[in-house]
Amino acid sequence: MVPSAAAIRAWVFLAGGLVALYLLGPLLQAVFMRIVVVAVCILLLAAVLNPTDLSFAHWAATQVNQGRVVPSSWFKSIVESVLPGPDEATWRWTRYNLVFLSLVHVAAIERDAIGVFGLWFWADSSYVLASLCRTYRPWAAALTNGGQASGTQAHSSAAVAPASEHECRSLAVEKRKSGQFAQAYEKYMEAADLSINPLDQALYRLEAARCLTKTLSLAKSKSISGTCIKIERLYRDSCNSLVGHGEFHVAGVALIELAALLTEWTVPLSASSDTETTETLEHISKAYLEAALVLEAADTVVDRRLAFQSSLAAGNLFADAAMSNDTARDMWLAAAEAQFRSVGLAHIEINVSWAKDAFACAVFTLLGRADVPGAQAAYIAFDELCMAHLTPVDHLLLSVFAAYDKWQVDMLHAGVAAYATSADRLLGWQERALSQVTTLLSAPTTDLR
Repeated sequence: MVPSAAAIRAWVFLAGGLVALYLLGPLLQAVFMRIVVVAVCILLLAAVLNPTDLSFAHWAATQVNQGRVVPSSWFKSIVESVLPGPDEATWRWTRYNLVFLSLVHVAAIERDAIGVFGLWFWADSSYVLASLCRTYRPWAAALTNGGQASGTQAHSSAAVAPASEHECRSLAVEKRKSGQFAQAYEKYMEAADLSINPLDQALYRLEAARCLTKTLSLAKSKSISGTCIKIERLYRDSCNSLVGHGEFHVAGVALIELAALLTEWTVPLSASSDTETTETLEHISKAYLEAALVLEAADTVVDRRLAFQSSLAAGNLFADAAMSNDTARDMWLAAAEAQFRSVGLAHIEINVSWAKDAFACAVFTLLGRADVPGAQAAYIAFDELCMAHLTPVDHLLLSVFAAYDKWQVDMLHAGVAAYATSADRLLGWQERALSQVTTLLSAPTTDLR
């Protein structure tokens, strides 16, 4: 009787299997034993490092707002500060000790946490883990005889649990609303230290810096230099982190705040030399220009407008200081003129109206030096660059040039009066620049041209 093909194949496979087992058997046995040894070591390590109930109490106090599927956000933090959820200070939970890992169910917020290798994390950080916990929690309860009931109050006597980010944030908001800015500063800094989200850390430190500024007394400005340095460092560190996370608008506005604060604290510096004041003005101007660059990166209409205003502020800073200092006036007005020219040239192709505003400021710097011919020449050159409709400031400048040509101060007064009827207003340093021309035309001398 001839065996069938199927029977032959079966015997061939059997013989091949026996040969393979004979040849590879020792190797497979060694690999299997190694896998078993590694698995046993991992299980033993997991059993030794199985986190305790106290460790969960500490972890929950600091990580209550972390580990969710939705990333943490500043807006969510503010909302939770005003409308907090269940207070973690009164939480109760059930812990199921499965030897190699622990499962904790917090009934107050209907969340499960898993502890393994000494670490805790929320199960709802993964859909699969959350589903497994819901499915096998009854099995874990049966295996551990219902688990171990516990809560934060059971560990409160230990007095070692650190404050939570949520608690510090809530206290900081409360202290700030009540005007206790020093305490609010400390709580914001504590919240920043407790947070693991770099963006939230930057925002907490920014709010801390703002609270710290409220504690300063300008009447004692000589004794607060150390605090000012700390505030500037907080602002800059926060802004660098915000820029790194794409929060260009918030960072740019914060840099403008910083520049304004530095101006308020250090300008005018009547006791400083012109060289020291120049360095201070350059430092503050750099902050305005940094803010402009950051806001331009945001690339929105509002942010581009803020960037333009910040660039103008860098020039206005020098111009305002110049009109209050006779000895350094020409030097600082020259610096302001260069800044205004740069801003105007940068915006010719973007917004002609903005460019005209910047060029008008540059013309006023020449008027501040009583250089009316130079101002007129600059005005004509700028007008050729950005031909547009005449604005109230154009009419004002044209009246200044006409008054100078005819050497009649009354024409200048008439131009200023006409400008006053418009909706536009001159800055303080621009008014003082016009007064230079008024003084020139009112001099009881003959035409000096």
